[in-house]
Amino acid sequence: MRSLWLAIRSGGRPGETDVQSSEPEAAARTRLSGADEDEIRPQPVKPTPSQGPQAARGDGTGEVAHQEGGARYRFPRSARISRASEIRTLTRLGERRRTGHFDVFVAASPSLRTRLALVVPKHGRNIVARNRLKRRMREAVRLVLLPSCTEGEAALDILIRARPEAYGLEYGLLKAEIGELATQLCSQSSS
Repeated sequence: MRSLWLAIRSGGRPGETDVQSSEPEAAARTRLSGADEDEIRPQPVKPTPSQGPQAARGDGTGEVAHQEGGARYRFPRSARISRASEIRTLTRLGERRRTGHFDVFVAASPSLRTRLALVVPKHGRNIVARNRLKRRMREAVRLVLLPSCTEGEAALDILIRARPEAYGLEYGLLKAEIGELATQLCSQSSS
């Protein structure tokens, strides 16, 4: 069956046999000389510093960095509250504040730095809308809230929970609301 397939593939008739040349002879016939080799075969292209996955992350560490106003702001893991027990404690014992689109819980941080948690319930929306809102909130917190609160002396634990109205909010308005929240929280913590 294999000879039939090889004969058909090579363009011969099924009754004929195909005599294969040995591998070294075939390689010798198709091999180019050293001078011609470089002209024909493309050389691998090394990515410039502005290309490749390292450019998207900044320095290749996996953390998102963004240049805005000449300064670099990060949202490192040490600035996140990710344990469910800490989030429950913060919602139970933290001071609750309301903005136009968010519920905010604030408490003194047991660590030496300001930490943040973002909670985005479904509120009957699809996963695409939920992920979009989470990305927008994370970016606004990273650019506005985290830099202004890390400059203060007091360390805070801050939980921001989106209400259903937040799904219809444009990014510019969301960022402005987070900015107002940052001035309220960080000015009170430094006084």
